[in-house]
Amino acid sequence: MSYTDALIGTIFSNDTVKTLSKRSGAKSTQVESLIGAALPLMLESMQNNASTKKGEQALTQALSDHAAQDSTDVKSFLTSVDAQDSAKILQHLFGENTNKTVSALAKKSGLEKSQTTSILLQLAPLLLSLLGQ
Repeated sequence: MSYTDALIGTIFSNDTVKTLSKRSGAKSTQVESLIGAALPLMLESMQNNASTKKGEQALTQALSDHAAQDSTDVKSFLTSVDAQDSAKILQHLFGENTNKTVSALAKKSGLEKSQTTSILLQLAPLLLSLLGQ
């Protein structure tokens, strides 16, 4: 199994989707839809941010910081996410477009903006942890 397959498998796993669904009050199908729309945006933003020396250093540091977090137990990982740290991650990813991005993702996945924010706040550190390993 390739690294990409493992990454996607973890993010779309039953444990991940069910936990995000339960914690946000969203349906599993909505969570899957949101992940499917948000993941490419998050990865593209990381790539764009890393296109500058300063951005590359910041991303490398973030990946290193989050690699130490054990994400093998996804349920436990997601329930112990630091919301303030997660908000900083989203701000780094989407910058001044964070609010617009969250609104667009909410509309696309059929979720309330608050549910979308809740899911993204949990998804962002999970993604960094998985990429950092």
